[in-house]
Amino acid sequence: MRPLFPSVALMALILTAAAVPAAPSALAGESSADSSSSAAVPAAPAPAELPKSVPLDKKARMEALSAGNPEAAKLTDMAQKLYKGLSQEESQRLVAVRTGFGMVRVAELARDDIGKTAKLCGQANPSLKKNLDGQFAAFQSKIMPEVDIQEKHLQDSLNKNNFTHPDEIRAFLDQLDKTMLHAKTENEKNMTRSTTAEDCRSLGDSMDANGGRIVDALKKITWPDEKTGAGATK
Repeated sequence: MRPLFPSVALMALILTAAAVPAAPSALAGESSADSSSSAAVPAAPAPAELPKSVPLDKKARMEALSAGNPEAAKLTDMAQKLYKGLSQEESQRLVAVRTGFGMVRVAELARDDIGKTAKLCGQANPSLKKNLDGQFAAFQSKIMPEVDIQEKHLQDSLNKNNFTHPDEIRAFLDQLDKTMLHAKTENEKNMTRSTTAEDCRSLGDSMDANGGRIVDALKKITWPDEKTGAGATK
């Protein structure tokens, strides 16, 4: 069965936590000696049915994110400057914040993209429209409440207990968002959104199967404690 791209691929990215770089040094182009203050987030193993069009290893993910992406150069420059001014504790907190931000943002992007694909599938296959509309409504109602909860945790963690200059962290996340959106837009230009009956049924099955898994993945996000700046919270 052929994977629908980018809809199913985006769900796979959420479930493998592959939406953001694994460590600050990978993003900023720092040497290993310069990245001692950054805690790496180990990549989750890929599920057996992950679409082949999604790059899995760290180097391939970074190349895919950066290739032809003018926002990536801005992000790299910002990251290099930002991490130099952070304490070891702040660097570790930012790794958690950045990873959580990536998970939340990709969940939102997946919801939007899946909705577009489901609509096109319904137009191309009228007999499937009712089921797909219902499956998307159920998928959206399942994941979005948890997205909203994690978004609140994200905003709560961006305070002066966790970071000396939280506005700089917000600016960094805004640039990361621009980089992700540019990469997604460029990828979509090179991908065909399949609307065959077989692939549209596959999309519906993926929504049914993965909504709960995405919620579980979002619930596992850890954030710096928004009150004390220590440890992490859910």
